[in-house]
This record gives sequence, structure tokens and C-alpha cells, in this order.
Amino acid sequence: MANKILILVLSIFLVACSGSKRIGNEVSADKQPSAELFQRTFFEAQKHKAIGNSEKAYAFFQEAAQIDPKNDAVYYELALYEFETKNTAASKVNIEKAIAIDKKNHWYYLLLANVEVEAGDLDAAAKAFKKTTELNPDDMQTFFELASVYLYQQKFDQAISVYDQLEKRTGVSEELSFQKQQLYMQMGKPEKALAELQKLVDQYPDQIEYHGMLAQFYAENGEDEKALATFERMKKIDPNSGFYHMLLSEYYASKGRDQESYDEMLLAFKSDEVHIDQKIGVLLRFFSVTDFSAEMLPRAYELLDITIAVHP
Repeated sequence: MANKILILVLSIFLVACSGSKRIGNEVSADKQPSAELFQRTFFEAQKHKAIGNSEKAYAFFQEAAQIDPKNDAVYYELALYEFETKNTAASKVNIEKAIAIDKKNHWYYLLLANVEVEAGDLDAAAKAFKKTTELNPDDMQTFFELASVYLYQQKFDQAISVYDQLEKRTGVSEELSFQKQQLYMQMGKPEKALAELQKLVDQYPDQIEYHGMLAQFYAENGEDEKALATFERMKKIDPNSGFYHMLLSEYYASKGRDQESYDEMLLAFKSDEVHIDQKIGVLLRFFSVTDFSAEMLPRAYELLDITIAVHP
């Protein structure tokens, strides 16, 4: 009797194992065609996308998402198409699905950031751009995008912080220093604005343009002695610089020193460093006041003759 029970139990066990093995084979067989079907569908979508058939590509991407709802790449493609076709709400849903599956893909956060900008949620956009810079710090453009969002929100301190991060990676540059200088002036912090210009001069002591910006800053803020001292340094760097003579002419004009201003203007006009458009602007100003000042007419013609000679 015991033997019969044992045989029965073994039989049941073997049948169960056989059934389990058969079910396992069936699942494996089902998975394989699904993976192949997904690949074929996804490839078909990419093919249509490559030839510009966006709507058909989108339909295939939707089909691929139904076949494999855990594939992040297909949600990104859906979100990208929806963003491009101004379907912002649907784009946000799909890109968030992609991020939920892969939280380390900087392209996903970059698209999310642009979606949030389009939706008008700048706080969320800044958060997404910031995440993008963390995941892909070599993409300088994303730092500028983040700073732009902060600027639009008038969060100047945060924007300057982003520029500082960029400066650590790329070094001192005119673009970054000038941006920060302008922001510090808007924030009522002229001493920090001055520090940015001085940093440019210290980094590039032979660049006369940076000395010129510093001289203008001193002049505009009533520090005439420092402005004149900076002009002297410019003269030592390049006494024939048209840029130098043009700035010095403008400085003298602001102080009512007309003859000195005109003398420097003549030297500036003789230089081909000064662009003809800038000279034409000066000439138009001269001719506009000839009705009120008789002495200005011969000066205007003299400058015009020089312009023709330098730019025939």
C-alpha cells in the first residue's frame, strides 16, 4: 500500500514538473517573439522618422510602446514628436515615463526642461536643466539655458552662480565677465561689476578692448582720474589704436572738451580698426548739428574726406 502511495506521489510530481517545464517553455517562446516584434516595430518607426514621415513614425512608436511598456527610448521618441507638434501635455507625460525608467539619461531631462519652458513652469524647467548639467557637465550650452531661465525669473544671484560654474570649467572669458558685470550693475553692486572688468584686464593685459571697457566704467561712474590713468595704459599698449582714440574722443566730448575730442576723432577716423558703420554714425551726428553750429560743417566734411580715403 505504501509503495502504491509513493508511486502515485512520484507520478503527480513528475506530471507537475512536466507541466511547469512546458509552461516555462511557452513563456520563453512568447518573450522571444515579443522582443523581436518590438525591435522590428521600433526599427520601422526609426526608418519612417529618418525619411521625414513623422506621423507614420509616431504611430509605430506608439505600437512599440504597447509591445514593451518598459522601454524608455520609445517614450522619449513619443515625447519628442509630441513636443515638436506642440502637444506639450502629452510630451510631458511620456518624457516623465522615460525618466522613471532611466534616471541617468541627460537627454531625457533636457527634453523635460524644454517641455516645462513651453508649459510656462520655469521653476520645473530650471530644476530639469540643473539635473542635465549634473549628468552632462561638458555641455556648456545647457548651463547657458539654465542661466537664461534664472534671468527671465530675475533670479540674478542664481544666474551668476551658474556663470561662476561655467567660468571654473572654461576659464575667464569676455562673455561671462561681461554678463556678470551687467547683472551686478542691475543689482546695484558696482564694486562687483568693477571686479569682473578688472579680472578681464588682469587675465588679458594686452587686450586693449578690456582696458577700454574699464576706462568707460570709471568715466560713467565719475572716477575721472582712474579713467584717464586707464587711457594712459591703453596708449602704452597701442598708441595708434583707433579704438583707443575713439573712446578718448567720446570721453573728452562728455567733459565738454570739444577741440580735444575732435582731435582724437580725427585720429580714430584715420584708422581702419574703426568700422565704417561706426564712422557713418558719427558723421550723421555731425551733419545733424551743422544748422546750429557753423564750425561743425567743415569738420563734418573733413571727417567725410578721411572716411572716403580710408574706405574707398
